[in-house]
Amino acid sequence: MDEMNRNKIGDFIEGNNSLAFWVAKDIINGSLRYNPTYFYGETCTGKTLLLKGIEKELRNKYPEKKVIYWDSEAYVNTFVNNLRSQESKRLYDFKRKKESPNEITRLEILRAKAIEKNINLNPEIMNYIADCVHNAGALWGALNRLAILDSQELHQLNVERVRELLVDIVDPEKRKLTVQSVIHGVSEYYKIPRELLVKKSRNRSIALMRQMVMYISMKKIPGATYKMVAEALDRDHSTIINGIRSMEKKLDTEEGTEIKKDMQIICDRFI
Repeated sequence: MDEMNRNKIGDFIEGNNSLAFWVAKDIINGSLRYNPTYFYGETCTGKTLLLKGIEKELRNKYPEKKVIYWDSEAYVNTFVNNLRSQESKRLYDFKRKKESPNEITRLEILRAKAIEKNINLNPEIMNYIADCVHNAGALWGALNRLAILDSQELHQLNVERVRELLVDIVDPEKRKLTVQSVIHGVSEYYKIPRELLVKKSRNRSIALMRQMVMYISMKKIPGATYKMVAEALDRDHSTIINGIRSMEKKLDTEEGTEIKKDMQIICDRFI
């Protein structure tokens, strides 16, 4: 079969994958509801055919556009190269190429995973979770927690009960905030091992992230002390003071606008 006739969207057999098929069709028709879109499944279930089919249709519609394919190795290599760079702006630019799922996409992820786990939740609860939980991993965690309930409990669920069950996921303010949770939040946001934030490294990008941990900890943790932050980061008292002063100076620069945005997202979604 020649290239022109391979991987056409019409060749996809829906079966029990109708959701993925119609999402692909919506994307081809110009919908922005699924941005970004994740196709997940076992080998030979049609993921590549859908992606290739979307590409072919969009190339026909928009011949001036470019398509980029990254495998996991290329992705990691690009990230590491940016991480090693002395230009922290390059890390920000790279980070912005990865989009977080919007509320509509989060709802679609929830629906798909609920079907997969055979969990029947009413629309009010689905909308509540999609509104309160902002990343795919946390969505799956929320569903996993509900999956342990029996069918009668699921049938009787309401938003108030879900809030109780998922309190540490949907209501972060009720969690006990610690320096370790701030470290975890920064590492999750930048997709780096948390050990890098504690390791003795002078890499400029890592140093900036470490200063963010110091600054957020002192500003957000009730009763936080320099000693507490220093112990968590394996630094001395004076290093924390200097790090926070350095961050305060950065926040008054042009670069500081982007740092503030990043810290706000970290505080809202990851800690």
